[in-house]
Amino acid sequence: MSSAVPTTTRAVVEELLRRIGEGDPEYIAEMYAEQGDWVSSAVVPPPRAPPRRRAGV
Repeated sequence: MSSAVPTTTRAVVEELLRRIGEGDPEYIAEMYAEQGDWVSSAVVPPPRAPPRRRAGV
């Protein structure tokens, strides 16, 4: 079991798959942060109500 911290996406995924292959849940869990902040770069406008229509028009 290595203590090296992978720094690229590919290295992280390879390390995760290697740990999954070993089948030790606690060793797999070491890769997950206890707490994380999620940031989305997409700007999503709030939902809009449908336009109002006057009856009989």
